Amino acid sequence: MGRVFSVMIMFSGVAMPLGMVVFGPLGDTVRIEWLLITTGVISFVSGFSLLRAKALIEIGKS
Repeated sequence: MGRVFSVMIMFSGVAMPLGMVVFGPLGDTVRIEWLLITTGVISFVSGFSLLRAKALIEIGKS
């Protein structure tokens, strides 16, 4: 369990600066409201598509 959490923390530590590099300049050119709406819709669609992934459901049952 410690290894899994350390990998998760490592990925989140890498993702934060990458997000700032991408969305910082993008926030200067596009309105922040549109960025929030767009990323929210993308997150919702991604999560909803994962709910329908039969392979992930089967893995979760075991």
